[in-house]
Amino acid sequence: MTSDTIGETVVLDEVVRMQDYFVTRTTLLIASRAEPREWQAVFEAAQRASGDDWRARDGLLFDVTLARWVIATQRITGEGWRGGRTAATAFTEAVSAGAAPAARSMWKAEYLAGPTRLTIRLLEQIYLLDAATYATAALEQLPAAYPSVVTPGDIPDE
Repeated sequence: MTSDTIGETVVLDEVVRMQDYFVTRTTLLIASRAEPREWQAVFEAAQRASGDDWRARDGLLFDVTLARWVIATQRITGEGWRGGRTAATAFTEAVSAGAAPAARSMWKAEYLAGPTRLTIRLLEQIYLLDAATYATAALEQLPAAYPSVVTPGDIPDE
């Protein structure tokens, strides 16, 4: 992971790059009302390209991106989470609150329980909320990205 140190903060270039990539890819998939197999192909390609970084960082960033889409669509529609409360609901709330350490902790627990379970729940919400209808407006409503400027103590342990 590349980074630049500015005083006591670290700018994580790779975190910024990955989030930009994931926002671009998910925007295209959402706007085109992509079928599940298209999502799966993008997901698997990103996983392969990330290698070991998927489990350490990129899988989290992918799911944060999906959560950001859920949040933006909820803001536009005024609708809440569809279905019963799950770990994905809590994860989305943590992302919405900007609680990066809590989101990371929840993501790790969900990943260990089932590597794609959280991703699938987030995608379900994107479809249930009909995010494609609101894709253009939602881009302006996306919550802040996962922090790319952190203090050294905030960098996740591998």
